[in-house]
Amino acid sequence: MSAEFESLADWIEENKNEIADAYIKLLRAQEPGDTRPDDAMRANVNSGLDVYVESLRGKRDWAETSKQHSQVALSRGAPATTLAKSSRFTYLVVQEILASQRPARHLEWLSILGNHWLLSSQMATEALEANLEKLVAQRTQEALLFRQFAEAAGQGLAMTTLDGLMAYANPTFCRMVEETNRDEILGKSAFMFHPEESHAKIRDEVLPTVMEKGQWVGELFLLSKSGRIIPTLESFFLIRDDRGSPVYMANMITDLTEQKQAEADRARSQDEIIQAQEATLREISTPIIPVMQGIIVMPLIGHIDTGRARDITRWLLAGVSEYRAKIVIIDITGVAVVDSGVADHLNKTIQAARLKGAQTIITGISDAVAETVVDLGIDWSDIDTLRDLQTGLLAAVRRLDIKLEQ
Repeated sequence: MSAEFESLADWIEENKNEIADAYIKLLRAQEPGDTRPDDAMRANVNSGLDVYVESLRGKRDWAETSKQHSQVALSRGAPATTLAKSSRFTYLVVQEILASQRPARHLEWLSILGNHWLLSSQMATEALEANLEKLVAQRTQEALLFRQFAEAAGQGLAMTTLDGLMAYANPTFCRMVEETNRDEILGKSAFMFHPEESHAKIRDEVLPTVMEKGQWVGELFLLSKSGRIIPTLESFFLIRDDRGSPVYMANMITDLTEQKQAEADRARSQDEIIQAQEATLREISTPIIPVMQGIIVMPLIGHIDTGRARDITRWLLAGVSEYRAKIVIIDITGVAVVDSGVADHLNKTIQAARLKGAQTIITGISDAVAETVVDLGIDWSDIDTLRDLQTGLLAAVRRLDIKLEQ
């Protein structure tokens, strides 16, 4: 188990009361018809959080637990998406709290929560697939129970005839495609509710797979009435009659808009963090050290490319101005390779310093670097080069006629 999972579990336990309060507030806003008292809701939320913490610590299998809870929900006539909806609410609540607290690992934690939310939806889908054929085959009362389930589902549900004409759409599907009149959907081609760029995949991959293997699960896009394209997780599967012959094709649809947005936000935040870290590293890798009045030292370590060379020149010139340096010592002891490119970068830096009125001494010329400079035919004849930083400092002191006291 990774440290991120363990640390997320610890954080959830520390913030359980705040999560429960925010969850209840969100549930009241999203489900006004839920009349359970706060204490009952809080107990349910805490129980769910305890299960989730156990799964994070490896004491439970989250996929199996999600699947079992979804199956229990189905057996009780509740929507199969109950657990997925609970995971979604938990994700939104924790996301808001993490955004306010911004702990060190909040981006990794959001990724873990998002993956578990998607997994809950997938497990709910699998549970529905396992039970839907049985529900359809049952008598009128059982068919009514299925319709109640479908109508209340938080995920879009649609059924088509085998030739692709819409035979059923639940309220969630209607909201997704922005159609207020369900009758306007029935009888139309299911392709109308997917963008044109998805038609080839549905025609060449999804439908043949469903007819051959009985199901297909994957990401697609839904097309709304206004032209909005919605990222979705869609599960296609066959509904069969008592003889096992397929009679309808069903599709269970999860809107991934919020998850995709969270992923984009997380990626953007990670990019910003990486850029800030790179800027910090560039600054650290080009330090300016004032050793005495009129003398500054710039020790260089590692590889020098074009981008870093520009930073070296910029920081060196800034150091010359800030410390009114007359002599700049560039120590390349830590530069493993000096090729023609590095030499060219250093030459340009020295010329820039000279224009600012500062002389330059290069120190740290190792035997290997000296051989490379000679082999490449690099001309440093007009540049002061010394074997180490101590020698360079003594040369600079003498050049400025600085008297050192014993």
